[in-house]
Amino acid sequence: MTDNASPNSGHTYPPWNVRNIKDYPDYAREQKVGAPPKIWVLKTNQHIAGNIHTNCYNELFSGKVKLLIDEKQAKGNLMEMKKGQKMSFDERIRLMEPYKNTSLLIAETTNLRINRQNVNLKIEMIRSDAEKDTFSALEYGLWTISQVEKDYYAQRRKRRFDPSKMVFIN
Repeated sequence: MTDNASPNSGHTYPPWNVRNIKDYPDYAREQKVGAPPKIWVLKTNQHIAGNIHTNCYNELFSGKVKLLIDEKQAKGNLMEMKKGQKMSFDERIRLMEPYKNTSLLIAETTNLRINRQNVNLKIEMIRSDAEKDTFSALEYGLWTISQVEKDYYAQRRKRRFDPSKMVFIN
């Protein structure tokens, strides 16, 4: 929410404001005039976490979310093409980065166990020494998308034609 300077390039990045500020009015005084609202604040408790896990499960297993192919398969496909064989090492690394992240997501997901609690799900780690940051980022992203969609459709419903507000003149 403040200007940030990159120590490597020296480039200054402008601040961003909180998009869901109505849910977190404590951040209102820190908003910068003219800054785009791009930050989505999310504070969880056990109930919200259960909703987030359930939403992620529903989105992934309904087929709405598609993952990239495995990193090893993508590398094999790239090296079979002449274009891939001619690429420099740095170009290949840059091109393979999204596939690497998909492999990391799959590895983290295989370390999770799903437990059903009432209506919602609870996610537990099998091995506590492993990470789950990539999976958490995915489920928080899916949750944020679902909230933005919910707000969007609520606004559309409000704008619908209401015949009770019509005035007839003869």
